[in-house]
Amino acid sequence: MIGLKSKFKINNISGYDVCIVDGGNKYEELLLWFSRGAMNESSDFKGSTHLTEHLLAYLSIDGKCFRDFLSDNNIMTEYKTSYDFMYIYLRGRDKCISNNFFRIFEYLCHGVVYDTDIIKEKRVVHDERALRGSFIRSKIVDRHYKYVWKDNRGDDILGTADSVKLYNSKFFNRIRNEIISSEVLSIIYSGNSGDQISYDFRKIISSVDEETNSLIYDVVEPKKSFCYNETVECKQDSEIKQCTLMYPVGKAHDRIDSIINSVFGLLLSFGTRGYLVDALRYGDRGVYYIIAKPSYLFDEGYIEITALINKGDVSETAYEIEMLLKNKSFENYIHDNLDFVKEEMLEFIDFQNGDSNSNKEFMLFLAKEKQINGIKDLEIDATKSIISSIEFKNIIDFRNRYIDDKCCKVLIG
Repeated sequence: MIGLKSKFKINNISGYDVCIVDGGNKYEELLLWFSRGAMNESSDFKGSTHLTEHLLAYLSIDGKCFRDFLSDNNIMTEYKTSYDFMYIYLRGRDKCISNNFFRIFEYLCHGVVYDTDIIKEKRVVHDERALRGSFIRSKIVDRHYKYVWKDNRGDDILGTADSVKLYNSKFFNRIRNEIISSEVLSIIYSGNSGDQISYDFRKIISSVDEETNSLIYDVVEPKKSFCYNETVECKQDSEIKQCTLMYPVGKAHDRIDSIINSVFGLLLSFGTRGYLVDALRYGDRGVYYIIAKPSYLFDEGYIEITALINKGDVSETAYEIEMLLKNKSFENYIHDNLDFVKEEMLEFIDFQNGDSNSNKEFMLFLAKEKQINGIKDLEIDATKSIISSIEFKNIIDFRNRYIDDKCCKVLIG
């Protein structure tokens, strides 16, 4: 659960949603959120979204690439590709972003990528793929998503050498044209120049021709079928073993349930404490890491419980977690610790809402909320009121509705 800023507004400009968040700190921040990810790729082009993300930094205008332009203007950047989104996050002091906003979008809409950069970044991704393969945890995550979601044609974010072989500048332009369309792109700005940002965006978007603003990339709508009541076992010769239990908690549109889901996750694991942490990490079970977290993929909500063990049978650990969630001892833990968890959440919200040098986490939260719910308004006081009102019976009701035998179990080891 992250802090929620109390003031923001969403302007619709030529079909695009431009969200302006009150600044209140010495930095400007800009989040360009693209509601497309690896799951939207066809099976023939796995890894194309991630490669496109790499190449956005090399968009060139008048011989200067986007990365160097941002660096020259003291703007920090972060790029990320996931299963259901891609984003570019920019951060700078004073008016570094607002003074260059028009130029930033000129790069995104009209910059060119050269074949030499494509070849170079294919090699970079190849090395990244090889490095990722050396980390057991990364391989586990990749397999985990592949098993939990059926018919997922884009389960591999990095793709393979064969899947990106045909990727060229023409293909880049097709994807670029798709992701800067109004159906995919959301703009979230935090700072004190919101009116200037809106004015500049209205100017730059009018210069994007119809071809650039059309959906010509062959986008796949992912089949989001959750593997209910299934156990997938993957044998792996490694000292590290993992069990993951994922419980679907319905669509993300229920605000109260989504907040209860956050409280529920913190009750199970909260740093070095939590019901499952206390029950499993201490003793001779071989469990050295456990986390429970609420998540959403597209609009499907779930709570994910993952344990890493270095000895014993991974299926026995999964079974023990299932039994612990239904045990009377969990009810006793909720009764004794619910107020503490609620207080921690409220304190964290107040901290984020007050003294913070960055709105990044809130901006990411807002973008994801908009992708899931198309949200237009979010009141911090209403959120805090819901947290304060959650009682023991609400947590028990949530558990009884969702923590059942319908979970998907992934056992690796």
